[in-house]
Amino acid sequence: MARKADSHHVLPLFCDDLIASCVDMTPACFGAYMRLLCYAWTRGGIPDDEVACDRIAGGMEPGDWAAIRSRLTLLDDGRLSHQRLELER
Repeated sequence: MARKADSHHVLPLFCDDLIASCVDMTPACFGAYMRLLCYAWTRGGIPDDEVACDRIAGGMEPGDWAAIRSRLTLLDDGRLSHQRLELER
């Protein structure tokens, strides 16, 4: 079945920018971050709630949330997203 042209099934990924902005993350933290970015892309944002984001991310180590949260911005509706992600949307 063909997808609608307006669906967000493809997330533009600017590899150099992404890697450069995440060099301080552990591999597990980076994986959690990517899962949250994918969730935000397809759903218009993520909850501003560490416990909910931990579930979405598949689990985070202590300190991961702080590293991830610092890269996110608060949207008008109270959810979180990433500034670059929203520019590309």
